Amino acid sequence: MYLLCSNFQVKYSGTKSYHKNFKDAGVINVGKLTKHTVTGLVPVSNYHFQVYGTSVCGQSFPIEFKMETKIAGKC
Repeated sequence: MYLLCSNFQVKYSGTKSYHKNFKDAGVINVGKLTKHTVTGLVPVSNYHFQVYGTSVCGQSFPIEFKMETKIAGKC
């Protein structure tokens, strides 16, 4: 028997290498969605994301990835 995730949660945290006191973090409950766009991220920041699934058995191991935001606009 396979148990499916009943909800997904995205956790993120952002830092800036040149600004040690900068922190941007959040948790987003996306329900059953398997695709989600995180908005409101700060430009030129390094973000670490963790995506968890939850079911009646608890929370899954996270899928993790890192990325750096860029400055929007024409180059």
